Amino acid sequence: SPLANGESLVQCLTGDEIVDSNFVKSCVIKLDVDGLELEILKGFKNALTSGIVRSVLVEATIHNMENIIELMEKYSFFLDPRFDSTENHSSKRRVLSGSAERNLIFSKLTIDQLP
Repeated sequence: SPLANGESLVQCLTGDEIVDSNFVKSCVIKLDVDGLELEILKGFKNALTSGIVRSVLVEATIHNMENIIELMEKYSFFLDPRFDSTENHSSKRRVLSGSAERNLIFSKLTIDQLP
């Protein structure tokens, strides 16, 4: 509902608060939030380490890509190249158009894949 000054209050939850509600047993995360992906992923810390999340698709830019990859590797997720060769993959279209954004797909490492 609007405040007296015309602004509105918005309830915000972290990703962990949503997952911890016991509503989610297994999930895939897709983020496209215009530059706030890293901060939002940090709000999924427990979910990313618990095994509930199996895959994450993140729209990244050249400005936050390395930090996102580093964070996801910290949680034992790896860049999954299986979709890179898809003929109409959005990242291929973006490279051709000169766009700085890329869709990164991460998958969770299994025990037998750990170094």
